Amino acid sequence: MLDLTYKAIAIASLLLSLGATFYAWLTSQGSRALKRAQANADALDQVERRVSRIEGEIKHMADENSMHELKQLITTLQGEIHVLTERIKPVAATQERFQEWLMQQPKG
Repeated sequence: MLDLTYKAIAIASLLLSLGATFYAWLTSQGSRALKRAQANADALDQVERRVSRIEGEIKHMADENSMHELKQLITTLQGEIHVLTERIKPVAATQERFQEWLMQQPKG
């Protein structure tokens, strides 16, 4: 009877030891997986921050319609500058004649 008790205790001890080893192996695998998952989550957070920053920059950029409007405005401004240049030519000529007249006046 004592022999059977020792065998039962030995088998229970063996099963308990195997169970503890299996549990330790499972939890160590889970621990490694958890560390990898955390590293992946950190990398994903970095990517999300970078994407958010880039999206913010893109919002401030002009789209196709805005660029077309700007081109039209620049063309309009070029036309107005050309008109102003033509209008200033007579004023410049008058100023030159006036300056020559002043230079011909006797000093004194």
